[in-house]
Amino acid sequence: MLRGVNVGVHNKVAREALRSLYASLGLLDAQTYVQSGNIVFRTKDTNLVSLAIKIESAIERSFGFRPSVILRTTAEIRAAIAANPPKTVHGQR
Repeated sequence: MLRGVNVGVHNKVAREALRSLYASLGLLDAQTYVQSGNIVFRTKDTNLVSLAIKIESAIERSFGFRPSVILRTTAEIRAAIAANPPKTVHGQR
């Protein structure tokens, strides 16, 4: 997740440019979610702090601003979803 990207008129990055940047960093199967700055990808890199800094630096070099990068593993995303089940509306899910 990229903080402050594509919000308002500042820090705009096209989805294709973002996917291309991630591919150039060796990150695999990058997929963007709408124009939110959220992107899902695969990597064998296990040092998430180092990887976040690498992504922040690449965005700064390419687009002229440095967003905060928040990385979550698949297990962390699954746990968050499990901990926040959908709310029912009038008995429906």
